[in-house]
Amino acid sequence: MMKPTLEKVKVGIVGCGYIGRTHAMAFSYTPKSEIVAVADKDEQRAKELASRYKAKPYTDYKTMIEKEDLDAVSIGLPSPLHAEASVYALRHGLHVFCEKPMAHTLEECDMMIEEARKRSLNLMIGQSHRYWQLDREAKWIIDNGFIGEIISLSNITMTGIPERWGDDILMGTAVHFIDTIRWWAGSDVETVYGKAGSYVSKWIDNASAILTFKNGAFASIEIYNTPGNRGQGFMRSHVFGTEGMLETDHYTELYLQKKGEQKVLLHSMGSGGFEGPNRVKTFSLETKEFIDSIIEGRDPAVPGEEGRKNIEIILAWVESSKTGKPVKLPLK
Repeated sequence: MMKPTLEKVKVGIVGCGYIGRTHAMAFSYTPKSEIVAVADKDEQRAKELASRYKAKPYTDYKTMIEKEDLDAVSIGLPSPLHAEASVYALRHGLHVFCEKPMAHTLEECDMMIEEARKRSLNLMIGQSHRYWQLDREAKWIIDNGFIGEIISLSNITMTGIPERWGDDILMGTAVHFIDTIRWWAGSDVETVYGKAGSYVSKWIDNASAILTFKNGAFASIEIYNTPGNRGQGFMRSHVFGTEGMLETDHYTELYLQKKGEQKVLLHSMGSGGFEGPNRVKTFSLETKEFIDSIIEGRDPAVPGEEGRKNIEIILAWVESSKTGKPVKLPLK
């Protein structure tokens, strides 16, 4: 376990696209952190973000890491590049906050985890739904017994394919709800039985799965993209317990229905856009956890091992779809 040594963490932003800008925004609201430099192969994009936060721009993250006196980096590159960039930073003695999905293979995940552990560095994966207000409220309600013992969980989402980040609908979208449902259930997944295919694109674009947990609960996740989806899509999750039920769209509404009672709206809120208070609070809570874990010399809330579990489930989902059979974890 690391000993606390830092009073302020100097951060470099790797990738200045949508996610990189989100991370930079979040760190700017995070006490005890300072954005020192940013890197993106698009020079203009790097300069624009650097100017906003009074940081130094680079067109190559390796040069930034080598030249700047950094303590940590935030990885917001397309996901196929996550492992390479994370390992490079870790080998240069930097803590790493890496956007989800952690990587595309278990070998890459293991390499990232090993590099962090052997150097006593923090590796945190950006599973942001653990920080959205309604998802945190749902977790509190579950953990405090308001709906009893969990029987089952479900999520259904209609969305676009996040191919611009190098992801299919599993790596780019389902990974959110795999992580959230695991977190709510408070248990590891035991088996995965799924179907996934490329129906309207070259990517996996429609998929569904049944997960069973070690604590006896089970879950269904359905992620769809169809030619008819031309709007913003939708998402809905439920948690069914022995004493009640929760329902949420994760961003604006949370409902509770106790056994024998009517469903009631607990929260109704607006997202407020890219820099709205709800989104700023979500991502700055996430980056605050990362910074605090470094300063306090402890593991972050979502270490590499947690990110790896989500990738393992996705890979089992794909394997199950190919074989038509349930896949038992851990993968061999």
